[in-house]
Amino acid sequence: MKKRIYILAAVFAILTSCTETIDYKGHDTEPMLVINSITNAGDTVKVRVSHSTFFLDSRNEGSFLTDADVTISIDGDSHQAMFDPAENVYRDSRTIHSGDKLTISAFHPSYGTATATDVVPDSIDLTISERRNVFIAPSDSSYWFSGSISSLTDSVWSITVRFPESNPDSVRYYRLSIYPYMKWNFDSIETDTLVYGDSNMKENLYYSIPFQAYLLTGGDNSTDNLEDMFTDAVTYDSGINEFVFSNERIGDNNGITFDVCLTRPHPASWYYGYNEDYDAIYNKTFSGDVTYCFDIALESMSETCYYYYRSAQEFDNSSWAILDEPVTIIHNVKGGLGIVAARSTFRTTLTMTRHY
Repeated sequence: MKKRIYILAAVFAILTSCTETIDYKGHDTEPMLVINSITNAGDTVKVRVSHSTFFLDSRNEGSFLTDADVTISIDGDSHQAMFDPAENVYRDSRTIHSGDKLTISAFHPSYGTATATDVVPDSIDLTISERRNVFIAPSDSSYWFSGSISSLTDSVWSITVRFPESNPDSVRYYRLSIYPYMKWNFDSIETDTLVYGDSNMKENLYYSIPFQAYLLTGGDNSTDNLEDMFTDAVTYDSGINEFVFSNERIGDNNGITFDVCLTRPHPASWYYGYNEDYDAIYNKTFSGDVTYCFDIALESMSETCYYYYRSAQEFDNSSWAILDEPVTIIHNVKGGLGIVAARSTFRTTLTMTRHY
């Protein structure tokens, strides 16, 4: 019994000797103005103004400011922005264009003055080519892991996106967004007592992401190791994918090809609920028109916007583990926090209609 008491006493002594009480002295920094506005060429300017909050406080509770004095300047022509309570933003009715110099300033008696400036970049056009190939199921395990049903995929829609040739004397910054999906309706299917959520359906398509896409988003200009890793690697994904990069990373052929799996809709896959007729409809085959779509957007961004998006991606990809390296979100607001940036966007949608 005494031996057990001694052991407990020793453990207690070790634990108490390793702890120390530190008095927390309150907020480390005073609240600051936060200005956020990312505007696309051809749009009017919207600005959201708030103030920073202590990390133990609720992030959004009461942080938006509706009584700030906000000024928007386009090429030196300054206008007072009006607050729009419907969207919680300050607005300017003017449209910005490529080459415009945009400056946003905000003042609040409790948080002082903050300002930021950016220049709207020129837009660029993409060259897009497409072809349809016979589908060959890949042996890569990532395809099967994706859950795509190979028996319903009979062909591949190969879409090549080509960028303008890089100018070594001028660095440009881009964000490429792609989104393949299909649309159809169930009007031609005899559903009996089955109930579908919507007769007009939309579903993501699976598509390949080649190694060139990984090269675009590499962290530095040394691509030898990346090429060794990804030359033969092809991953499959669905939904929206975004690639943030500079023209310094565009390869010699200036293009990336995405192979979209053209899948025939399956009636039972999108049935909401279950009843005795589910098994019967599972073996039905969809017939009708299917429209396959491929949304493409290329944003030409300012340097400020580029580094903001890169830092935001690093933050999203962080594991949130307590010992991970902290990620700093880039900002360009003087006297405060936030991001004021501009971009120009090329946007198009490719479509292909098939009748089953």
